[in-house]
Amino acid sequence: MRILFKILLFPVTLMLTVLVLFCQFVCLIGTTLLSILAFLIAVVALGILLFSGRPAEGFKYLIIAFCISRMAYQCLRLGFSAKQRHLMNS
Repeated sequence: MRILFKILLFPVTLMLTVLVLFCQFVCLIGTTLLSILAFLIAVVALGILLFSGRPAEGFKYLIIAFCISRMAYQCLRLGFSAKQRHLMNS
């Protein structure tokens, strides 16, 4: 009986596995593109800061570059988990 269920559910398992792999690939491509975009915006922001008379614009671009980078996500994730650990220990 158990083997029959495995045989019947194999196509569903296969489709779900393919769907998960496709979604992981899309996330990888998106992360790569956003990282490249964040790097380019950061370089432009440093150029504006150093060679332009408008440092406020450079800081705006640096903040935008930080917001779309992976480092911002990791800082938020670690910050929230630290708050949760603190609340659990209290």
